[in-house]
Amino acid sequence: FPPRQLRGRQIANQFATQTDYVNVLNWKAPREGEAPVEYRIYRDSNLQQLAGVVKANQRLKFKDHYRKKGRAYTYFIVSVDATGEQSDSVS
Repeated sequence: FPPRQLRGRQIANQFATQTDYVNVLNWKAPREGEAPVEYRIYRDSNLQQLAGVVKANQRLKFKDHYRKKGRAYTYFIVSVDATGEQSDSVS
């Protein structure tokens, strides 16, 4: 089953010579099905552009650095169980 309650926001990290705009994603584990061992975060609906992996035993949070200020981004997150079975994506 896919992750649930996906939320996203953009924050700015100020440095002396630049600003790093970071997209921060948070979600909750699915309530049904096999327990996920990891979550894969993609930047495209075809699930080809892998942006990152978050292990299920960690905080369910992903930070995507150096994004453009104010631009809308769409992410697709899938749960992966111990057998490698991938859930439908949530965006």
